[in-house]
Amino acid sequence: MISKQQTPKIRLTGFSEDWVEQKLGDVLKIKSGLSQKEIEVADGIYPILATGGEIGRTNTALYSKESVLIGRKGTIDKPYYMTTPFWTVDTLFYSELSERVSGLFIFTLFQKIQWRKLDTSTGVPSLTSSTIHNIIANFPTKTEQTAIGKLFQNVDQTIALQRRKHEQTQMLKKSLLSKMFPQKGHSQPEIRLNGFSGDWVESKFFDNIESIIDFRGRTPKKIGLEWSEKGYLALSALNVKNGYIDFNLDKHFGNEELYQKWMGGKELVVGQVLFTTEAPMGNVAQVPDNRGYILSQRTIAFNIRKELLTDDFLAILLRSPVTFNMLESMSSGGTAKGVSQKSLTNLQVVTPQQLEEQTAIGQFFKRLDDTISIQAKQLKTLDNLKQALLAKMFV
Repeated sequence: MISKQQTPKIRLTGFSEDWVEQKLGDVLKIKSGLSQKEIEVADGIYPILATGGEIGRTNTALYSKESVLIGRKGTIDKPYYMTTPFWTVDTLFYSELSERVSGLFIFTLFQKIQWRKLDTSTGVPSLTSSTIHNIIANFPTKTEQTAIGKLFQNVDQTIALQRRKHEQTQMLKKSLLSKMFPQKGHSQPEIRLNGFSGDWVESKFFDNIESIIDFRGRTPKKIGLEWSEKGYLALSALNVKNGYIDFNLDKHFGNEELYQKWMGGKELVVGQVLFTTEAPMGNVAQVPDNRGYILSQRTIAFNIRKELLTDDFLAILLRSPVTFNMLESMSSGGTAKGVSQKSLTNLQVVTPQQLEEQTAIGQFFKRLDDTISIQAKQLKTLDNLKQALLAKMFV
């Protein structure tokens, strides 16, 4: 049933034969999973798989050969590749593969297919076996399929390794945020940077703050103006994430007139700590530069007492679990909890007496954040590389 012959834009060295167009149903058969109720056991040797991954164990295998799995209902765009025995429930299809195809090639092809465009349901995303069987794809020789499959397997393994490194560094930071700040009722942290000793000092949060910049409720219309297409970016609770500013969300700009009328005399400066008071509550970031920003909805900024506190330490202090838990206990509201300036008056904090220790802690976590950011960019680069290869190495 050859209708045309094609070749991809990028080709592995040593291959030159044209690719052949075929229906998936000619090279594989989609099979339905079964209920796990009768076969599930606590310490089974085989996995029971659903669209979200392993959900149990069994001593009975539904299928024991190489197979590529895809969701029938629910998550329909997350394929799995199996070379060992398994059981699938009825929301997850598995495939019997023809000897003419490489399992790794089919798995890679399944990652390229835009499954959601094949969903014809009006509710929960769903696929049918006939829909999958009727998909038309292009296939090289099995030898080339194997080479392509192994290439993408190596790419996937590299991405998985990078993701684990990224997640491990994030977990390390979470652990250090807990252990490098004294727990409630304690005056020293569990882990201390070298060269520092002595008790930390407990005080009211506002004792360390000179003033708060808060334009709660202010809008352009209330000052007789409107947002512009460009100019000074407005920072709202949607822009302020934990540790960084997302410049791509909720973009609103003000011209020079609006900026001066809104921010006049209370301009934000680089390093200044921003805090979201609600929706969401408790995100913390620092002003990245001195370009000038408009402080918008549900976000406040702190002017610190420089003899008592550093901006970098404050940014970490507010993100520490012990402080965040106290803030959460003071918050009010239903699903969109928030804290007010009034509730912040009840916040107690414990800080190092030496500004040098505060500076060291701030710099330590900045370096850790930089590492996390670099790892995230590397992961994004690898993901982009994979998507580019999927686009150019398949017809």
